[in-house]
Amino acid sequence: MKKSETVFIAQESMNQGKQIVSLLEKFGLFWNVNKINLIADGEPTQFYGTQREDTKNVFACVKNGYQVLQNWELAEIITEVAGKFDMGVASGGCLNGGAKVYLQVHTGDLKGIGENHDTVKKYITAMNSHDGSASVGFGMTNVTISCSNTFHAAYKGVSKVRHTMSMMQKIEVLTNEFESVKMEEQTLYDTFRKLANAPASEKTLLDVIKMATSVDASMKEKEASSVYSKYQIGKAQQLHARVAEEMAVKGQTLWGLFSGVTKYTNRDLRTPNRDNATQESKLIGGANKLDNKVFNLLESIVS
Repeated sequence: MKKSETVFIAQESMNQGKQIVSLLEKFGLFWNVNKINLIADGEPTQFYGTQREDTKNVFACVKNGYQVLQNWELAEIITEVAGKFDMGVASGGCLNGGAKVYLQVHTGDLKGIGENHDTVKKYITAMNSHDGSASVGFGMTNVTISCSNTFHAAYKGVSKVRHTMSMMQKIEVLTNEFESVKMEEQTLYDTFRKLANAPASEKTLLDVIKMATSVDASMKEKEASSVYSKYQIGKAQQLHARVAEEMAVKGQTLWGLFSGVTKYTNRDLRTPNRDNATQESKLIGGANKLDNKVFNLLESIVS
């Protein structure tokens, strides 16, 4: 290799390093995580924990074989993915004190959906956990601008990677799979448009309410009160109200119905009383599972 080529590669590597540091500082992720031997009664134990280096906060007890994926490594991965789309990293942050971290690439906007001509901002989200609660993974996150509702759809064709010895090799394979992402992304947005043109039946609404709250909303009030708790009935009424709000604006369609569900999971679904709990639930928790479950049901109707 010529000296000039060596200098160029070194300079390129240095520039990339500066870009990574800048990203981490911008989104509050400029810190490392160490796997430490846990101590009990002043003596080392056979157990290990993950500890945030700057705050010394221990996230969780993990197995000896657990491999830490540092924030800068996640930033390198998402930067490579962003390069495939000729996009920059748009947002990022941490949840629950850093136990979970994420970075997002804005891949464009989908405009003119439904009667309200909604605009959906499209993101690829890279997620990682430092507490052993989730694998390294990617998904499509969509934010409807008119109501700020968020829907995080897990990729069907891209696998998640566990924190094991072979993690880095598997992540390299995973990032190479992103050639198929655009195709899957297009399929998702084609479905959005189909939902916007499909009328929502009363049966589908009742099915969604039961799926979300376990309540049969077709029951008379007196009968329902003898079967379900006040809390369950209240949640069913809350969801029904959110759907009605969205349908009044977006039309009596499956898109209006789905928008009502995402509004409910964004604003009304109970989450732990801690910072970013709702955001965490929408990305990887109960709200995310409900959103995807309902979406799969509605998708099956228009397929």
